[in-house]
Amino acid sequence: MYADFDEDEKNEITQDLYAEKRAALGQIKYLDVFRRKTRGRVEDRYVDPTDGRLGVLVIQASTSIYNSRNKTTWRRTYIENVSPYFVRLAYWPMSGNHQNPDEWGRDRWIYVGLRWLPSCIGILISMFGPTDAGGQIRNNGFYDPFSYRFWSYPKIARNVYENRPPGGDSSRIEDRIIRPRKLCFLDATSEENPNGLLAEEAWGGRKPTYIFISYTGQGQFGRRCKTKALHRIARVAASNAGVSAYWTDQCCMSTDPEEFSKDIYRISDVVRNADSLAIVLGESGGGKTKQIQELLVEWGTRLWTFPEALLAPSKKDILIYRRGYDNSPLALSRLELSHRTWAKNQFCLRVRELIDHYDNTLTLSRLELVVIVLECLLSRETTIFSEGDLAYALMGLLRQRPTTDKSDSAFQAFARLSLANDSDRLLERMICLLPKDQLKFNSRNRHYWATLDDFWDAKLWDIEPICQIAAIGMDDTVVLDGAHAATIHWNSFQRVAITTKETWTRMISRTLLRLTPVYLSSGIISILARSTPAAVIFMILAVVFTLISPLLILHVYSGKVWSTQPWLFGFEGHLPIKEIEKKIFGFPQNRLTWAPYASTFSRHRPHESFLKNECRGIDPTKDAAVKSLVDRGPTAEYGEPRVFTLLTSGIGTVTLFAAERPPVVALLCGSEGGMQRAIMCSYDWPTQTLYRETVLRMETRVLEKMPRVGRVSFGLRRNVQGEPETWPSSSLETTDLADGPMWV
Repeated sequence: MYADFDEDEKNEITQDLYAEKRAALGQIKYLDVFRRKTRGRVEDRYVDPTDGRLGVLVIQASTSIYNSRNKTTWRRTYIENVSPYFVRLAYWPMSGNHQNPDEWGRDRWIYVGLRWLPSCIGILISMFGPTDAGGQIRNNGFYDPFSYRFWSYPKIARNVYENRPPGGDSSRIEDRIIRPRKLCFLDATSEENPNGLLAEEAWGGRKPTYIFISYTGQGQFGRRCKTKALHRIARVAASNAGVSAYWTDQCCMSTDPEEFSKDIYRISDVVRNADSLAIVLGESGGGKTKQIQELLVEWGTRLWTFPEALLAPSKKDILIYRRGYDNSPLALSRLELSHRTWAKNQFCLRVRELIDHYDNTLTLSRLELVVIVLECLLSRETTIFSEGDLAYALMGLLRQRPTTDKSDSAFQAFARLSLANDSDRLLERMICLLPKDQLKFNSRNRHYWATLDDFWDAKLWDIEPICQIAAIGMDDTVVLDGAHAATIHWNSFQRVAITTKETWTRMISRTLLRLTPVYLSSGIISILARSTPAAVIFMILAVVFTLISPLLILHVYSGKVWSTQPWLFGFEGHLPIKEIEKKIFGFPQNRLTWAPYASTFSRHRPHESFLKNECRGIDPTKDAAVKSLVDRGPTAEYGEPRVFTLLTSGIGTVTLFAAERPPVVALLCGSEGGMQRAIMCSYDWPTQTLYRETVLRMETRVLEKMPRVGRVSFGLRRNVQGEPETWPSSSLETTDLADGPMWV
């Protein structure tokens, strides 16, 4: 088995087998970006951007959520204040008061006065030690990267040379057929062959002009040559059309299972080559006689009849025959047929656009064609022949037809079709959408991925992808390449390095603060040396500078920010922006604002006190519906959407959003409306797959500081089976993966 392996590979395999024997039962293998091999038990984890190792996912949460019962799969911790102590001391006397001292009352001034002296003393003590309040400049001023690499083979790669060997070209394009395999000829009927069925090699000199017989086998007719009435009507229709034969799937398809499967998806070619289309309507069960209009609507609800009507020859009317009324067909144009059949369908206008396209009176782009057809097919009914039936029905309308694979899921079949046709990067656009109905999207519907509505009402052609689908993965995943990615820090805030303008007042304030311990020390030394004049001068200066030290500190560390070290911080729950600024900077400075249109919760309004038509984001909890969802956070059950807050320090915005799980990485995959679509993803580390939790909109300038990530395994929906047996505590205690690799 390992004959072709070199010695190093054989040694590695031996060590792997040895580690397998001593590994604990139930532990999962993981290979990180640096090829370190580790194992761990299943729980929520993230990739540490500093070393590429897996870490236990710990989420900082607001007080109400932290104190509630933890019915989640992640651990929680409280939100820690990371600002320097001396900055907090400087703001402490003013905390809780209105920012404008002109509006303070007597009680407020007393409140400040009682706290002022303790604050000054604390600042003085802190000045004797290091007082670096600046954050760390890291990653050359970029966001923390997502230290990840996808190591596995995909199910099918865009480039066939990347598939797992040995393997054939599983992305091979199926050939179209020029003629049907079989036809039922009117002049070939006999007692042995009552339907006149002849294979292509037996046609002889017959001219293979034929009509296509469309019907529904669900209720109106049986299948596979069991209904004589269908063939009787078909012969009448062919004779009336002046052709020599007809085609029906009841007997004109191969009896070989493999060829029969291919023939199903080649029906569109048969329709295209037909002289005309005839629809044969039967009677539904139940004994109730229906009008032709009812039967026609019933015919139109089926999945496969829709593309048959679209591909019918446009220059000839479609003849509609009803069982029992063989000699009085109803002739309808394709447009009139659509009106009678799909007028009450929610996509009736879409059907009209498709008919105009195939009648060459309207030109749809490739992307528009696929989107509109997909929307129409989703409302049809079908008896499941394979999981990919929806994609295979769509395939008949497109130029390229990849080989069908019965092991494909509905999503994989569609992804394979999309890659083969290069439909203007349809999949890349689809993953950037945020479905309006998340409950429907997360349901067990096998066509969940085909939800093309967007919360912001963007169409697929409004989105410009900035990444590429490189392959189709296992379990309804794809392999994304070239997306911009940044890690989200959930366990705590960090001090944010900022750059402010260095003014002469800040320079003097900083100098006075540094001189205060020097003056105090010099005064004490002068007293001990009995140098009274010097002692008095030094002590007066020390006391004065100490008493004004809170004001000096607030002046030094305030001001407008010219540049910022980019971070993505997150926490569970909601906090006012002033509280967030206190946690990071020590005191509120209006450095952060609510993102006006970044999430489903974002709200904005005009602010015209100074600038007319100024758009300003507001606290989403001012909306009663959002406030209700935030208040429900502490009692939310497992699997329900939870409220999270994302802080983007690079652009100074705060975004409130909902997701079932905290996303650990932001993937920027496309742009729309002057904003970037950021796919917020959780990480399923046992499969190395990122799953979409929600989609946010970020300003385009974040791209400048967000690095690209290599190929990642990506899924639209995580498959979760029930609740976990135990719940994690809100504790940092954990049995983490080994600090080092279990083996080399």
